Amino acid sequence: MFTLLTMVMTVAPLDVTGCKATKADSGSLHANTSFEVTLTAPKSKAKQPLDCGGKLVTLFVSDFGDAAGASDAANVVGPQLWGGTAPTAEHTDELLLKAALLVVVSGPAVALASGALEKKGFTRWRGGATVDKSDVITRIARELDCKPASKDPLRPWCVAVLTEGAGFTAPKDVVLLGLSAPLPWSTSITDALLKGTRVSAMAFKGGKVKLTDVTPDNDDEKKQLLEIAMQVAAVLKGNGKAITVSKGMSEFLPVLAEGAGKAGAVLKVNAKGPATTRFTWPVRAWTVKSGALTVYVVAEDTSDGAWLSVYPVAPLTN
Repeated sequence: MFTLLTMVMTVAPLDVTGCKATKADSGSLHANTSFEVTLTAPKSKAKQPLDCGGKLVTLFVSDFGDAAGASDAANVVGPQLWGGTAPTAEHTDELLLKAALLVVVSGPAVALASGALEKKGFTRWRGGATVDKSDVITRIARELDCKPASKDPLRPWCVAVLTEGAGFTAPKDVVLLGLSAPLPWSTSITDALLKGTRVSAMAFKGGKVKLTDVTPDNDDEKKQLLEIAMQVAAVLKGNGKAITVSKGMSEFLPVLAEGAGKAGAVLKVNAKGPATTRFTWPVRAWTVKSGALTVYVVAEDTSDGAWLSVYPVAPLTN
């Protein structure tokens, strides 16, 4: 296929199924700007206008010599196109990578052309949060607004920052309901908490501890767990005193206590620092005070971040 190309150096035109060369340029202002103004100059680049069944599209093709160079360039080009890390309703241009090639796809036929390139081994670039391998408690303190007058909707998790200098006091045999979330290094704390928070239970029995995700089996249980999560959050914010649970939940909790006694992990208690143990990964646990409320904070340090859990000591009522 022969196409009309505007070149700095020669780069082979891309064959896009269902599209043919045209003289009509359809690229957006952002696509043209990112193509003309680059922080890292590609080894070669070309602008390739196409007609895809009556819909126009322009491919802005850049060859950076190797995959690392193309990937580094994408970290700059993506935000130039969208003002963020993914296309939006206002900025629909696509950014695709394959080996050393970076391709911006712009115009009414962006979906058709992008799909055709994907079938040829290209992948759509989506930016992510910068990997932050700081301790999970440090990340909470840095990314959430934990000041006393904070209106941050995620402030129930701020009890985690109270762990500095805190120790651990083992409770009597008990099952507590709280909140848990996976917090990978590659995702912001806010996004991870909003997308991954779930209700969990921490059971103590006979000096052993076990954490269990409470998962719903049907829509009714899903609704109940949402209500429990909201109540737990209210208690952690100081706006509640107790957590109301269903009869079925209250009958389920003693089973968790028995499970902790049989298969729970033994905590190594330290009055001047976190208690430690190991589930799948190393675990740290603290007892903190948030006003008059006692809260257990548990961090399980995983290979890609941490799981964080917070359990207020609040009565469970029917």
